[in-house]
Amino acid sequence: MNEILFKKLPFNIFDYKTVKNLFSDLKFPKNKVANLIADGEIIQLKKGIYTLNPDIYGIPYSREIISNILYGPSHISLEYGLSFYGLIPERVNTVTAVCVGNNKIFKNSTGVYTFRNIPVSIFSEGIDKIYLDEKKGFLIANKERCLCDTLIFRKNNPINSINSMEKFLIENLRIEPVDLVNLNIDFLISLSDKSKSRKLKFLIQYLIKLKKDF
Repeated sequence: MNEILFKKLPFNIFDYKTVKNLFSDLKFPKNKVANLIADGEIIQLKKGIYTLNPDIYGIPYSREIISNILYGPSHISLEYGLSFYGLIPERVNTVTAVCVGNNKIFKNSTGVYTFRNIPVSIFSEGIDKIYLDEKKGFLIANKERCLCDTLIFRKNNPINSINSMEKFLIENLRIEPVDLVNLNIDFLISLSDKSKSRKLKFLIQYLIKLKKDF
């Protein structure tokens, strides 16, 4: 274990500049970083961004925080968000996020992270910050936004009616009706007005019908 890293790092995800400052007495700090990676003490998340190896330092990393840091501005959404909130039964291994930049995929030893471009008009809607402790937290869309983003990006499931929306939600995503009935329709209406998505209009119509029948 490298005591300098363990005692002086302000956060267990850090950049090359931080390492360079910690080892300012070294003539070639890049070589130090390369050795730390080779020895398995730090994990390279992408070029210039690293995290401590939890097997050595005992400090767990958060894949949600890693996602926020890898590419920005971005926040977690889509299927990973649905799984995080318990709306879908499947565990989603790929951390899915939306961004205002180009689509991106990052793969490293902590997992796979995808970023999908979302219209700027709705990017900032319904974002929450969830804190893991008093200092560390990550940005994630609320459950309504996660569902809407998933609908917008699903191209292989044509949704052109209330019935096809119901089938997609219940049979494809396997969301329980009790979870759907508790979604915030007012928020969804506002989001629909900004996104101009026909799918969201069918979602709202279905949820209104569901609330009446529930």
